[in-house]
Amino acid sequence: FLPRSDPLRKLPHPSYQKWEDLAADLSALITSQKIRPALRELEPISILNLRSEDEKKRALLVLSVLCHSYVWGDPSSPSDRLPKGIAVPLFELAGQMNVPPLLSHLSIVLYNWRRLDESGPISLENIATNCQFLGGQDEAWFYLSTVQIEAQGGNVMG
Repeated sequence: FLPRSDPLRKLPHPSYQKWEDLAADLSALITSQKIRPALRELEPISILNLRSEDEKKRALLVLSVLCHSYVWGDPSSPSDRLPKGIAVPLFELAGQMNVPPLLSHLSIVLYNWRRLDESGPISLENIATNCQFLGGQDEAWFYLSTVQIEAQGGNVMG
C-alpha cells in the first residue's frame, strides 16, 4: 500500500512555503502553545498549484498534521473548529483525492517517510519521517515500523 515513488520531502511551489515552515516548526509551536495562534493567522492557500499526485500526497500530510495540531494544540481544551487557512485547502484537497479531510494512516504513515540512502531498501535502518508532531525516536518508530511492514507485505503480495 506504499506509494509507487518515495514521498516528497517538500512541496516545490513557493506558494506552499508557509505550510512547509509551519510543519518544520511544529514541535516548537506545539510545546510553546503557539500552534493555534500561528494557524489562526494562516490565510487559505489555493491548491491549484499542486501539479502531481506526489505533491497532493505531500500537501495532504502537511495539512492533516496542521489540522490535528490545531485541534489538539491544547490537550485540555480540544478545538471543534478549524481556521479557514487549514479547513478550506484540506477540505478541497481531500475531496479531490477522495479521502477524509483528517489525519489518517494514509497521510501520517504511508506519505510520511524518506530513504536515508535513496538507492537502499525500505527498512528501519534506512528510513526516517518527513514530519512529526513532537519529534523523537518513539514517534518516528511508531510510524516507520508500519512503513517497513507495508513494504514487506507489498513484496509478499507481489
